[in-house]
Amino acid sequence: MRPVSRGPQPLLCRFVLKGATFVCDTCDSLTKATIDHYVFSGFSPASLSETVTYLFSEEALLLCHHISHKCPGSSKNRYAHTLEEVSEEYGWSGPINIPLFTTAEREWGTCRHYIDQEVFKRNKIDCPSCGTKPLVRSSDAIIKLRRLASAGKARKLENERVMDDVESRFENLVIKSDVEVESFRQRINNKVQTSKKKNMCGGLAFKAAREDSNENKKYNETELVVRSCKHCIVPYTINSFKGKSWTHTAFMYYEAWKSQATFFCYDVVLWNPRWTKGLRLSRGEEHEQVFSKLYLYAYVLKHMSKINRADFLTLAILYWNWNKIQNMQFLLRNKLERARKEIRKGVTKVEELLQSYNLENGDLPLIHKELERKAIEILDQRRTKTTPVDKLRRMPEGFYVQLKTVHIKISKEAKNSKARTKFRRILIETKKKVLLMIDLLNSKDKDLPISYKDFNQVSYADKYHVVDCWILLQIAKEEVELTKIK
Repeated sequence: MRPVSRGPQPLLCRFVLKGATFVCDTCDSLTKATIDHYVFSGFSPASLSETVTYLFSEEALLLCHHISHKCPGSSKNRYAHTLEEVSEEYGWSGPINIPLFTTAEREWGTCRHYIDQEVFKRNKIDCPSCGTKPLVRSSDAIIKLRRLASAGKARKLENERVMDDVESRFENLVIKSDVEVESFRQRINNKVQTSKKKNMCGGLAFKAAREDSNENKKYNETELVVRSCKHCIVPYTINSFKGKSWTHTAFMYYEAWKSQATFFCYDVVLWNPRWTKGLRLSRGEEHEQVFSKLYLYAYVLKHMSKINRADFLTLAILYWNWNKIQNMQFLLRNKLERARKEIRKGVTKVEELLQSYNLENGDLPLIHKELERKAIEILDQRRTKTTPVDKLRRMPEGFYVQLKTVHIKISKEAKNSKARTKFRRILIETKKKVLLMIDLLNSKDKDLPISYKDFNQVSYADKYHVVDCWILLQIAKEEVELTKIK
């Protein structure tokens, strides 16, 4: 069948169409086009009404979809105005109905999603490399993804629509239900005594460890808590309405436990994964790559209604995930090449350090245990604000750290010769104090004489450096084996 237009001739990409009729090539029978015919022909209406007023080409909507996610922060309204200006260049001066365009784009995006999900069976949530038992789950909050309390509201109260019963087009596919999160937090509050003060979980000093931050009346959703896997794929997120809170952290930890993840990383948890066995080259900061992308949506999200924000974020995260899944083979190859590069560098560096400090491979496990024992002793004798400064500076390791810090300040923070001269004076004074301390120790301990240039006795800082290079070499080898399996 061939379509026959009943209206003015098209003006390039944009034209007025009063109606369309399909003509059979065999019997010449006429069939009036319906909405289904328009959709199957590559045009998307703004509504499912029988009276079609606007049709938008699928190519125009697809271009808008990719631009909004390839260039986060770009406005769809501006895109529609751009189409207007392009039309004017080709001789058409009529405006494009912006509300109808945005409605058509949302409906088309929803249809496209369900085609991917139900027809093509594309799983855009689960990481194919992590499988059913992910190695690590890392999460943090993006405070820039806020939504103004005035967004989506009518200027006059009589024009306000009730939106409580309206659900997201994608339900809780990516963003967890606010009711589920609040129910979990309430269970904690029922068992843990809370107060109106800004108490911290475990005595921490981070804002994210607060029982609850003050609610900001200017915003409804104050941030978005995102969880990602080792390969930067986001399985789900949650909304926060009262700023940073350790109860949201507890919810993310609980979900990571349900997913059978081996490690859980969060900025509130004071844990350095650098020497953790089994974690490979993961550092628990993979979500920062996701943040660098998602926070660019901040400008357009803060002006959206609650439902539109949830729908837009869902599509944005699914778009990000699918790009990662499609390029997974290249990501794994890069991880493998990086691990092999770390091994080549690590082998040479460890050999040089062993030779420099007159050590052997068999000494490294013993030094590692010694460092762990020393770290536990330091934790038991943690310095406080009341600790005298002179007592800290009498420690040789304290002087060593001070010298290293001054060297770093000279190379990175000194912006002119005056500042460099100031730091060099501090360096000279510190060296004088070190020499006086060495003379004092030698006068009291005749059995163990030391000197400023004596390198036979390896300091704890040097021991840490050697063991650190050795452990990173072992971790890089683990990463090679894991990546080959993936």
